[in-house]
Parts: sequence; C-alpha cells; structure tokens
Amino acid sequence: MRADTVDAEVAEAMALAGCQRVYFGVESGSESILKRSGKQLTKEGIRAGLTAAKAAGMRVKTGGIYGLPGSLEEQCGRRCERVGNAPV
Repeated sequence: MRADTVDAEVAEAMALAGCQRVYFGVESGSESILKRSGKQLTKEGIRAGLTAAKAAGMRVKTGGIYGLPGSLEEQCGRRCERVGNAPV
C-alpha cells in the first residue's frame, strides 16, 4: 500500500473495518531517489501515512527497494538507520 494515500480518516476506517496490520512500500529514504523513481512519493507523504496508521492502532511494516537509480551503498546504509529509528 502507498503510505502517501493514508491519512487519519482512511487509517481509522481501515482499523474500524478490522485491519490490524499494514505494509507500506517506502522504496527509499532519500528524497532525490524517490523523485527519480517516478513514483511521486515524498518523505513527508510517507511519514504522514506511517503516523496515521500507527495512531489508528495498526502494526506497520515497511519495505524498500535497493538499486533504484542513484542508490549508492552509502544511501542504503542511511536508509537502514532511518528505518531503525522510525516510530513504527
């Protein structure tokens, strides 16, 4: 599911319908790589969706893609750090 499509209203409706877990394809923690991916994702949109889902009481999992254009080994390491520090 795309994190940027989930706001508080959607997350609460999902939770009321019985959704307990959600998986978001985050793809990358780098704004420049997100832009080059062509998926029109932003870190702000991702963060808002993660926050809304957690606030609605859902368990959240994320996944990323390594090897997107411009994705260097250093950036992959930074993504792992960000995921480790994410409020999910």
